[in-house]
Amino acid sequence: MLSPDYADALARWRARAVQRMPYFAPVLYRLVPVNAPGLGTMGVDFGWRVYIDFEHVIPLGDEWGGDTLLHEVGHIVGDHGRRTRDFMGDRYGSPRDRRIANVACDLAINGWFVPAGCHTLADVLPARFGLPADMTPEFYWRELVAHEIPRPESRCPECGQNQADQPGQSCPRCGADVPFRGCGPAGGGMDIPGRFAGAPGSPAPVEVAEQEAALVSTALAITEAAKTRGDVPGGLVVHAAALLVPSVVPWQRVLGVALRKAAASTRGQVDTSYAVRNRRRPFCETARGRARNAGLVKPDARIVVVRDTSASMSAGDLARVVSEVEGISRKMQVRGDDLRVVDADTRLYDVKGYRSSATLATVTGRGGTSMDVAIRDACRLKPRPNVVVCATDGYTPWPDRADCAGVPVIACVIGDAVNITVPDWIVTVRVPAVP
Repeated sequence: MLSPDYADALARWRARAVQRMPYFAPVLYRLVPVNAPGLGTMGVDFGWRVYIDFEHVIPLGDEWGGDTLLHEVGHIVGDHGRRTRDFMGDRYGSPRDRRIANVACDLAINGWFVPAGCHTLADVLPARFGLPADMTPEFYWRELVAHEIPRPESRCPECGQNQADQPGQSCPRCGADVPFRGCGPAGGGMDIPGRFAGAPGSPAPVEVAEQEAALVSTALAITEAAKTRGDVPGGLVVHAAALLVPSVVPWQRVLGVALRKAAASTRGQVDTSYAVRNRRRPFCETARGRARNAGLVKPDARIVVVRDTSASMSAGDLARVVSEVEGISRKMQVRGDDLRVVDADTRLYDVKGYRSSATLATVTGRGGTSMDVAIRDACRLKPRPNVVVCATDGYTPWPDRADCAGVPVIACVIGDAVNITVPDWIVTVRVPAVP
């Protein structure tokens, strides 16, 4: 339980946060506060417990407290805890690298908050590092590592020993507590020190089902706010659309046909093959004796999704594309290098491995339309894809079959376009746009 003074301070910070970004309220009020004296900051874990060193934070003022609460909620909505584990790989175990990843996540979201009046976050913006705004944590992580940005240090306040490899722990030289740095594991940063997270009597985490319900409520609130307010960040609108509008295409069946023609098979749950014995019912009885039952297989998938980002694609069209790419990832169980996405108008832009809906948060292009060039170039990417999916509104010329190097092509036509003609050799699926 918080003391009355601490509870009052938290109430003031929440009120300021909701005043600036009311659509974050469902997550903001689900956070479980934990008093963490000596932490030196505020951080959040995967159970949505927000650890606050009230004695340190209260003197910083209500503006700092409200801004930082919004910042922590932004990490949760952006799914930064899971995403850092994905893009860091083996480097996730390095405390120093975790702190760099935390900075990358900060750069990805602070641009949402500073225009809303959260001026205490203005010191950590992409421009400070000479980087472009409105990019993903994955992009900022690659740039920070590639340019060898100095790794953050955490020094003992008593003897000055560098504690970068174990921030928040006691100094091995003099025993003093070293202040924690970062936003906690749900913010893509270091784990909360055990003396706080594992203390007896620590509050229970928020159940996963409650977290999902709060995120859906937040997505609904963001969507509604975007209709009436002009200050809702575009990246948040994309996240909300992907969460609320699930994929409608049976991608296992649609892609399975194309993949069977071009890929080797491994065990999975997409197709059947007599080359693999059925695990549950290996044989069946026939008039001539026993026969082998076909087993389940999943073709190895190397999929490239070309997203039409020409000016004719509306915000609803682009939101639907995000949902369908997420549907491909989930239903085919692929992501990263096996599911590459690329924006295109009259040419291809940067090819990215799909990790989450945030991969598509930044839209590149918005010029004219020429999917024939984009599809042809996508078919020739290295490594060579097994299938290319072009998500478009359909108002485009199409390539000749001979130009596609034998790679199957699927047209995912968004919306109710009429008077469009897709060549017979291209498999076509139609999906409605987001209303």
